[in-house]
Amino acid sequence: MNYKMIPLDSININDTSYQYQHKFTDPERFRSAMKKCSITDPVYLHAKENTLMILDGFARINAIREIHRTNNHSLIPAFVLTDFELTYEIHLSIIIKQDLQSPLTFSEKVTAFNLLKREFEHINPVSILQDLGLPATKEYASVYNSLENASANWLSFLSRHRVPGRRVKTIVQSANLAILEPLLSLDYGINKLEQAIVMLTESAKRENISIESLIHLFLPQQNVDIQPDVFFNKLFQYRYPRIYSYQKKINQHLQEIQIPQHVQIILDKDGEAPGIQLLFHIQKDSDITDSENWLEQNGSKIRSLLKERLTL
Repeated sequence: MNYKMIPLDSININDTSYQYQHKFTDPERFRSAMKKCSITDPVYLHAKENTLMILDGFARINAIREIHRTNNHSLIPAFVLTDFELTYEIHLSIIIKQDLQSPLTFSEKVTAFNLLKREFEHINPVSILQDLGLPATKEYASVYNSLENASANWLSFLSRHRVPGRRVKTIVQSANLAILEPLLSLDYGINKLEQAIVMLTESAKRENISIESLIHLFLPQQNVDIQPDVFFNKLFQYRYPRIYSYQKKINQHLQEIQIPQHVQIILDKDGEAPGIQLLFHIQKDSDITDSENWLEQNGSKIRSLLKERLTL
């Protein structure tokens, strides 16, 4: 492994075979920092078949190239490894170094695993998983296979939200990632996306139809401007029609009830038969009288809501 100053234009930036990270550093801020201090930490390059491939340092090299667009002969510090020098242990140590500097996400570690498995076929995959700190159980095998074929959109989402392995497993076991990919256009966070996927899975099983059909039903391709909340509410109504109907009735009744400031109404949305909770914050004697009067005036409406619960 030789330390050299390498011209930017001699590096093959188009080959991303070794890329396993999906960073989301602000490009402008990153370029500004690089412009001030340049590259002090050497990048790692692989000298392969008369070309220099990036092993580590994709973001830094691209930022420097952007800064020096008119002068790609600029030199950057690099460790250059030959085929002979790029052993499994060396490549693993480069990945672990990055993990120590900035912890890799689960999906980035899986991408690194698939990379090492491909490049070093003689190494037992279980050993690679253990070296990267990834679960080596059978239930995760489908997760690793799915992420190996996942789109850049999915890898970006999983890294940006730092989705842990158990939640990635839930998503992968629900359906093929390619089928679920239209949901990424809704720009949900991981919690809401996972809820939507669970509802799609349960609905598809109940109705004996495909998840893909349900997605097309609620997220037609021609309607690119569909509001995320509209999609989620339609899906919730489809999956939990009784709960949705009940909550809608509750909301309609609540709009008709004049609720005193010291009274709090909480909708219990858990389970298949949600109810309501009434909390009275009594701070003075008049609050008791006001509460009694309010209950007397609105008791019939509240009872009708509670009776509604029994019909679910």
